Amino acid sequence: MSRVCTLVPPTLVLALISSALACPAKPGTMFNGLLPAILAFKPECGAAYATFKKSAAGAKWTEVYVLRPPNDGDALIRTTLSRLPQVGFRPLGTKPYGQTTAYVFRKGTSDLVVLTKRYTWGVVFTVAGR
Repeated sequence: MSRVCTLVPPTLVLALISSALACPAKPGTMFNGLLPAILAFKPECGAAYATFKKSAAGAKWTEVYVLRPPNDGDALIRTTLSRLPQVGFRPLGTKPYGQTTAYVFRKGTSDLVVLTKRYTWGVVFTVAGR
């Protein structure tokens, strides 16, 4: 799945993961309203939202969640991402970058980039849509 490398430049991966945190684009949902909110995914909201939005300049919307133990397993992430094809987004690829993994999905001309970054205290789950 090397296509991810051409679709998601490493600088975007680093910018999205290391940036400030944002609230869900549409409260009570995930992925800009595509899926209902999942309780284990805790939205991160803060004053640094403008910084995060700037770092994801190509995105129309962004969302950041934190998964904390015991809800930080790969199975929950896979289950959540497996729901995207049900709303028309096909997976284009997955690419690990150390503790970070990038997932790219497309529906027509709309792209979703999901980045997960594993820490000792949990997982940061970032979504950017364009």
